[in-house]
Amino acid sequence: MMDVQNVKIIALFVLLFVCLVCGLLPLLCLKRRTHRQTTILNFCNCFAAGVFLGTFLLHLFPESQEEIKEAFHSDFKICETIVAAGFFLILLIECVAIQCHGETNAQHNDESRPILSEQAYNHNETSCDAEVHDHGNIFESSSTLRSLIFLLALSVHSLFEGFAVGIQETVSETLQLLLAIGIHKCVLAFSFSTNLARQYNMTMLMKVLFLVIFSISSPIGVAIAIAVSAQDSNHALNGILQSLASGTFLYIIFIEIVPTLQLHKHRGTLKALVMMVGFCVMIGLQFVGEGGHHH
Repeated sequence: MMDVQNVKIIALFVLLFVCLVCGLLPLLCLKRRTHRQTTILNFCNCFAAGVFLGTFLLHLFPESQEEIKEAFHSDFKICETIVAAGFFLILLIECVAIQCHGETNAQHNDESRPILSEQAYNHNETSCDAEVHDHGNIFESSSTLRSLIFLLALSVHSLFEGFAVGIQETVSETLQLLLAIGIHKCVLAFSFSTNLARQYNMTMLMKVLFLVIFSISSPIGVAIAIAVSAQDSNHALNGILQSLASGTFLYIIFIEIVPTLQLHKHRGTLKALVMMVGFCVMIGLQFVGEGGHHH
């Protein structure tokens, strides 16, 4: 069996590779998404939501609680508090980025809509296209500085995703996290890059630079967590990092993915079933992982 540290290093490069590939494809080949591509991305997002929910409930959150209890021996809900702190940290960072974008576009009525709303896309794109969550629409702003602020926000929560992978203690746990984060990064990188491709006021070099910054954020998080976990076992530090990562997962599920799926219309029942499949996959992986531990 491969050593867990080696698996983490492989995961680092896998996250970098899938993010760059999924980002470069639309940047080099596409100017806009087709209806078929949008539909595929929608269902990938649904599956990712189920995978993230399973990862949070079955793995990240319970282990965060165990680490915090080992470290602090307190009846106060320390773990839950740190999870909430992680959630609100990402929420506040992205709200600041969105507000900066809104101020830039305040004088342009056509561009002043919230970027996470259903109508955040260009008028000439299909209504189905509006379903896909896409941070990349911030680049409709004419200000590269504002775009950088939002890229920073996106990279920060990718960094916490990387932390989640890097602090795992077993191969099976690391692979489960890699599956969850890998699917999400593929969808996000494709959407992010599709919008970058439409920014005619940005040079190709600038677009590629933005994509590279986004792509390396999760691997950097993995590397930092590997360095931390290589030291003597520190329940307090591991528990805090894992709890913060759990808060990031909560944000991704309930703020970033689910509200944008429009489950009340556009094949809502099928999307819900795909989410359930994603959750069941994580149950299966958890069962297989626990079976491996017993042997």
